[in-house]
Formats: sequence, structure tokens, C-alpha cells
Amino acid sequence: MLSRRLMVVVAAAALLLALAGVAQAAEQWVTDPKSGAKIGWTVPGYTLKAAMWSGPMADGKAEGKGVLAVTVVSDIGETITGQFDGEMLAGKLHGQGKAKMSNGDTYTGTFADGMLDGRGVYKWGARNGRYYEGEFRNNEQTGYGVYKEANGKVIYEGEWKDGAPATRPSLDKVLGIPWGATEDEVKKAMQARPNTSLRYSFKDGSRYVHQYLGPFGDRSHWIFFWFYEGRLYMMAAHFSAPEAQVDQVMESMEITRKGMTERYGPADLETGKYIDAKYAWYWPGRYAIMLGIERQSAPVPGFGTWLRYIDVSGFLKAEGKKLSAAKNDY
Repeated sequence: MLSRRLMVVVAAAALLLALAGVAQAAEQWVTDPKSGAKIGWTVPGYTLKAAMWSGPMADGKAEGKGVLAVTVVSDIGETITGQFDGEMLAGKLHGQGKAKMSNGDTYTGTFADGMLDGRGVYKWGARNGRYYEGEFRNNEQTGYGVYKEANGKVIYEGEWKDGAPATRPSLDKVLGIPWGATEDEVKKAMQARPNTSLRYSFKDGSRYVHQYLGPFGDRSHWIFFWFYEGRLYMMAAHFSAPEAQVDQVMESMEITRKGMTERYGPADLETGKYIDAKYAWYWPGRYAIMLGIERQSAPVPGFGTWLRYIDVSGFLKAEGKKLSAAKNDY
């Protein structure tokens, strides 16, 4: 039900957002085997495996100006390397610095106690060069900032909170149903929706899926709910048509995109055109919405729009092993 390509996209989004946009994590420490300097790490979602420091030390910890190289492993098993050129204090990044990660992300700005904090510029490698220039607090875009295309065109300018535009509504519920709801709670809520019926319930590996048919937005959709350990972590609305009627799918896609933009603002990620177009809205380290068109072979060859609402922590818990196995395919 969820393509491997999408799983990789979701994983990449979650990993990138962990670098700039989630709550403070517990400290981790390693020792540079060459210099003996201790290095601290506070980025959630990653385990610090190795570090090398070229600068001075104080009390056995990296301190002062130098170059820090790190190797970290994400919660889904992906290894990422990074290089930081700047200042350290008591073993952690502190002061002005530059960062470059192997996933294409870069940051130039201020660090405090190992986190992005102060004014800086963060560029995402997986967002076609889009970048944010403004204030950070505790690894998150917070305060005044501007989000731009690679060519400098402004996407959003204004106040930010917890890594997202302050004007963006919360996503702690979907269709009025809170994340983590039980299967029975979802059934009760969906039964209360007019002209909506449960068509299928099935097991997909360690996950359970409920499939409804009912109105969503401009027309009738298949509405899916995914559960792991009995708790809701993803929902999707799907509309499809035979290949000869792809114009209906394109129309549904555009209507949905406009509706999402009106509600949540410009998409954080836009790639492709026409039937290859993909859009994503992020609540860093918390939630994500993804919209796209996918080719299908059943029940008849054609195309379909998929609008997926995702609780990131629940998704990684449920899909983490598959993400790790799929990450080398693309």
C-alpha cells in the first residue's frame, strides 16, 4: 500500500528535519581516538558513532576553533557523515560555524550548546536547493525568517515556530481523529461521517489497515488508516481513474494542492511536473503531509492521487526496518 520510493522520501524528510527542527535530545559523547578530545552531540534521531577534532582542548574536551568530523547513524540505520568548521565550547558546537552533511544539507550560522541557535542559513540538499535564512532556537526555525527557492524567490516570509511557519495550523488530528487513536476509536469516528462505509480490513506485515469509501474534499475517495501496535500512525485519501481518464486525476491533484496550500501555506517541498509532481508539508520531527500522483496496475491500469498524513515518530516505529532495507534502491 505504500511504495518503497515514498518510504525513502518520508525517511529522508524525517532525517533532514531531525538535523534542523526537533526538540532537544539527550547528550551523547565520544572520544576522538587520535587527539583524545571528548565530543558531545545533541541532535535527536541520530547516534554519534565517531568524531575527529582538529583544534585545541580544555579539560579533555574540544574547545576553540577547529574542524569537527562526525559519523552518525540514524534511527533507521542510515549512516551520515558531516564536517563542521567553527568553534567549540566544552566539547560541543558553540559560536559561529559552517556545517556540511553527506546528504547535501549545509548550514552557516550560530550554534549554542551543540544546537542550531541564533541566526543562520540552512539549505536542504533534498529540497532542490531551497533554503531558510533567519532565526533558530534549539535546532528549530523559530522567530523571523525567510524560506526561499534556490534562485532566491521567496516562498514564505514571516514568523516561524517549532520549525514551521507560525501561520500553519497544527496537525495533531486528522479528520478530527487524534494520532494514536485505537482501531475502534477510528471506526466510531468514520461511522459518524455521512455516506462513508468500511470496505476492507486487512493485515499488512505487522501493521493493520482499514479501508473506507466516502467523501473527501471534492469527490468520493478511498480513505485508508494504518495502525501499528493498535495505534493510528498514518492516514491516506486516494482517488484513481483509468489511464484514459488521467485528466480527472490531474484535476483532483490540482484541487487538492490548492486546498492544502490555502490551509497550510506553500509546500515545503515541490518536485516534478504534471503526473510526476510531488508536494510535502512538514512539522519538523512531528508530522508530514505528502501529495502526489502514482501509477497503478489494479484494479485497472491507470493513475491515482495519494494524499498521506503521517505521524513521523509512529511511522518510523512501524516502517523503520523497511525504510532501512529500501534506502539503497534509489
